[in-house]
Amino acid sequence: MIFIYPRWQISSADAVAYLYPLAAVAAIAALFTFRYRIGSQPFVAVASFALSLVPAMGFFNVYPMRFSFVADHFQYFASIGIIGLAAGAGHSLLERMRLRVLRVPLGAALVVALALTARVETAKYKSAEALWHDTIAKNADAWIAHNNLGNLLLQQRRFPEAATHFEQVLRVRPDVAAAHNNLGAARYGEGAVDAAMASYESAVRLDPGYAEAWNNLGVARAAAGQYAEAMQAYRSALALDPNYAMARFNLGNAFLRMGNSDAANAEYREAIWLKPDLAAAQFSLGLNLLTEGNPTEAAPFLETAFRLRPDFAVGYFQVGNVQLQHGDAKGAVRSYSAAIAIKPDYAEAYCNRGSAHLRQDEVPKAITDYREALRLRPDYHLAAAGLKQAIESSEGQRRR
Repeated sequence: MIFIYPRWQISSADAVAYLYPLAAVAAIAALFTFRYRIGSQPFVAVASFALSLVPAMGFFNVYPMRFSFVADHFQYFASIGIIGLAAGAGHSLLERMRLRVLRVPLGAALVVALALTARVETAKYKSAEALWHDTIAKNADAWIAHNNLGNLLLQQRRFPEAATHFEQVLRVRPDVAAAHNNLGAARYGEGAVDAAMASYESAVRLDPGYAEAWNNLGVARAAAGQYAEAMQAYRSALALDPNYAMARFNLGNAFLRMGNSDAANAEYREAIWLKPDLAAAQFSLGLNLLTEGNPTEAAPFLETAFRLRPDFAVGYFQVGNVQLQHGDAKGAVRSYSAAIAIKPDYAEAYCNRGSAHLRQDEVPKAITDYREALRLRPDYHLAAAGLKQAIESSEGQRRR
């Protein structure tokens, strides 16, 4: 059994293709004709089976038929008549053979056999990844299985494996814009920015109304330093979806990269208005306001960002850097300490906290932090230089 069967190509010019429905109609007609001789039960069972399958026979558009014309579950309900006929025929056969004593043992054996078969079959349903792997092993051209598995691998940051599956999608269906977009995401995750841009461009070429692909194209262009082109892509995304908070946020990042802090802040505020729980926008606005020397205005945005992302060690580190640049060594110590509490092996935070301690003439604490940074990163030259300065300062204090 396969979750997604191969999707065959049907041609009205193929004479053989007509034999199957004609044979089915002939079989039903024969059962009806001989109903008085063999009984009406076979005709009723087969006719009910066929009638129950009518919605899945292709007379109506059914979504799963985008991927396959057949599926095991289409016949579950329809099979009730056939199962009933088989059970009744088996019972009658045992009666005629005077083997009624075998009814229970044979029934039990059938139940056990079906249970064992079900146990083996359900193993592939233990996880979505297992299901798609099983499907692909049995139907290598099941492009939707490749796409779904690729998305799972993307979420797990297994980018090379994900890219392989998206390439398989495009081998079968090169016209699927979402697969180009997903392949772009995998390439971007691998660090292949140019390849990611090419995939995103293919996605928007196939589907110019694909807002997510336009946004992703903007991100890739920005990573390549093409900020003006990135802004064009973000604006295309926003033209399609004015409420696209992430595109608004990314547009703010592009403005900031181009030195337009006011425009960046305006975009961040708009993104927050659209999506108040967008931690990245809350943090970026707060950090930018702090950089501009507005700590009071920055505070609520930073607090919200850290409430939404309490594990944001890098965020605390960046705030500490800005505070240290603005002479707030005490505040910097608090921020670096928060970063270290989240990530105890954060060598850079230890080093910078050492510098903040040194600014406050807390030399023993500075020495301790620099030494911890060097323990975590023995080749950390900045920490080594800071430790040397702290030791010299300590010796100078003792001489005085």
